[in-house]
Amino acid sequence: NTLLWRMNSWRMESEVVRDSLLAVAGLLDLTQGGIELDNTQALITHRRTLYYSSYPESGGKSALGELFDAPDPLDCYRRVSTIVPQQALALTNSDLVRQSSVAIVKAWQASSGAATDDSPDASDRFIDDLFAQVLSRSPSDEERCICRETLDRQRQLAVDPQAPTAITQARESLARILFNHNDFVTVR
Repeated sequence: NTLLWRMNSWRMESEVVRDSLLAVAGLLDLTQGGIELDNTQALITHRRTLYYSSYPESGGKSALGELFDAPDPLDCYRRVSTIVPQQALALTNSDLVRQSSVAIVKAWQASSGAATDDSPDASDRFIDDLFAQVLSRSPSDEERCICRETLDRQRQLAVDPQAPTAITQARESLARILFNHNDFVTVR
């Protein structure tokens, strides 16, 4: 660290997690300026998290902010870094993550023309593109194999495994899984 050839890794702050989810999905509103927004609108609008208020009274932090260590207004906006199981649950089950995963899959299907293609080649292309978009790297052979198995397993859980919606839902599920990956929420 002394000669700046490397740095210590750390978990992203709540604002960065939310903005990263929206940016990866192509949903982030980059409009600059404007009025301060209330935290209750954090799941409705796609403005950068910078524009949401933070205050000490109840409701002063967004739901995602409370889980991912938002700054504490009563303690000079100091942050305490924690890793708790609820963070993984929020990155799996929240509406924001669901919207982001749906947007990523729709964009990929529109650009690739492989909306209903469940061949191994299409699955591998999707996995490679998803890793590049979400984690900014290629998957290892082991990760690719695990992702292929996950896509197959998720599709088999559907009522009609051959339906196009089953393929889409399996891909959305894999996107939500990658949002929970340590490489997504860690700055290295």
